[in-house]
Formats: sequence, C-alpha cells, structure tokens
Amino acid sequence: MTILEKYGIHFYKKSNGRFDVKADNHDLGTFIYIYRDVDSVQQLLDDIDLALNNQFHLIEDPNWGRELGRDVYLGIINDDQTFDIYYEHSPKIVVTYPLDDMKEIFSTWLDFIKPRSLFGDLKKLLKR
Repeated sequence: MTILEKYGIHFYKKSNGRFDVKADNHDLGTFIYIYRDVDSVQQLLDDIDLALNNQFHLIEDPNWGRELGRDVYLGIINDDQTFDIYYEHSPKIVVTYPLDDMKEIFSTWLDFIKPRSLFGDLKKLLKR
C-alpha cells in the first residue's frame, strides 16, 4: 500500500491546468491543496527534513498556516516527529500524522505540481 492509498489521497490536474486534491480526511486534503506552489512545498519539506534529522531547533517557525477564503488551516511540525493539522474553526479536532508520512505525501505532491519541460519529457521518451 502506498502512502497515498493509506490516507485515501488523490491528486488531479483539471482541464484548466489547476490542481486539486481529495483525501479521506477533508482537512488533510485541503491542507495539501493550499500548498500549490513549488517554493512553499519545498520550504515545508526542508523544515520536515530538519525535524527528521533531529535539528528541530533550526526550524524558524514550525507553524504552517494558510488561508483559503475565510478559512484558516494550520499544520504544525512537532518536535516529537509528528505533524498536526487542524482547521481554525474546529481547533478541538486535531489530526496527528507521522512526520515521515507527511514528508512522503508532500514529496509526491511536489513531483506532481512541478512544471515539466517539454524538452525533459522528450529526452525521457528518446531514451526508451
């Protein structure tokens, strides 16, 4: 079972070129969705790597929050190698994930949203 299957996560690219995410846990899917730009995802992954390498003290801010309309979703990298996600309007509902799982989820997401060059894809085809 892949990490995406474990959490019922599906990535989509719509006909208009935009990305979408669905997950068994709505807050997890929304949290992934609001990080659609490559630089932000890479920064999050860099902080996760610091925490996984016992360098939590080097993380400038372990709180990763974003607004989606009037809603705010917050992800927190914890020093016990877990990651909490909650929706601002229901702070009593916190879902905790292993940090290793979040790294794999966001690494896969990053690969999915990264722009691909036509030349790079052509080179891959020619190597086959």
